[in-house]
Amino acid sequence: MDSYELNYQKMNKTTSVTAELYYRQTNNMMSRISSLRDDNVMVNTMDNIGKDYSFGTELMFNAKPWKWWDISLTGTLFRYWIKGEIEGEEVNQMTNTWNARLNNSFKLKWNTRVQLMAFYNAPSVTAQGERADHS
Repeated sequence: MDSYELNYQKMNKTTSVTAELYYRQTNNMMSRISSLRDDNVMVNTMDNIGKDYSFGTELMFNAKPWKWWDISLTGTLFRYWIKGEIEGEEVNQMTNTWNARLNNSFKLKWNTRVQLMAFYNAPSVTAQGERADHS
C-alpha cells in the first residue's frame, strides 16, 4: 500500500481540530468475488483483482467538555476507484462517497467507562457492483 497524507492540527486545552488531505493506493487488492456455476450454485471466494485508489479529505474534532466526557467526531469525503480484472473481464469502478463516525466516552465511578458510538458509510462501489449505505 502506498499512502500519502498532509495534516494540519489546531489544539487548545480541551479541543483539537485536524484537517487531512490524503491519497492511498492498494496494490494486489483482495476482494470478495461471487460467481454462479452452471448448476446454479453461487460461489463466493477471495481474489486478487488489481488495485484500488482513494483521494480525499478527513476532518476530525475531539473535545473534552468535562473531566468525565470525551467526544470525537470524524468525517471523510473521498473519491474511490477500483481497477483490475475478474475472470478475464476488466473492472473499472469509480465513485465519490463519504462516511462519518461519532464516539462518546463517559468516565463513571469505580474506574468504569461507557462508550457510545455511531457511524455511517455512504453508498460506494465494489469490484462487482455497488455497496449500499449502512450504519
